[in-house]
Amino acid sequence: MLTRPQIIIAAVLATGALLLASQVRPGRSVSQPPTADLSTPERALKSYWTLREWVRRTQGAESASPSTPVTMAEVMSAVTSPSMRDSYLTRPGVSDPLGWSLDKIEQTNDTQAIATARVRNLARNPAVVTPTPIELFEPSQDNQIQYVLNREGAAWRVTEVWRVDAGGKRTRIR
Repeated sequence: MLTRPQIIIAAVLATGALLLASQVRPGRSVSQPPTADLSTPERALKSYWTLREWVRRTQGAESASPSTPVTMAEVMSAVTSPSMRDSYLTRPGVSDPLGWSLDKIEQTNDTQAIATARVRNLARNPAVVTPTPIELFEPSQDNQIQYVLNREGAAWRVTEVWRVDAGGKRTRIR
């Protein structure tokens, strides 16, 4: 007869095994980037963020094939336009974990959509970090970001990324 602590330990181990099994799909190693879904502007943007996070997590780790390391530009090529891919060659992505929430997506015509999202640095824990005097007067630590997505054939791709300040002024990031 199993005791209560043994049952709890068995349940925790089983849950961990299920979580691990759900992360590894047959035929795909853990070191390969996730597959992008470019069927709609919203799915393309979610794929963009999934790939950014995958690169951030695997950056610095050994790749499955040490002779061909994967770069940010190569991974992001699945979801971005050629001009944006070039920006990853000169300016790599942020290494801190970022959280994002989609505010809205407006499809301006059949081939273009503009998405507005809030992005924040998850490495910065306000409960632990003492804010600077300037940060005390800032309304929010979130950044409003606009993504321009264009349809190329049947696939939607991120073509531009803009930071929008509180006054509505846009600054191109990528």
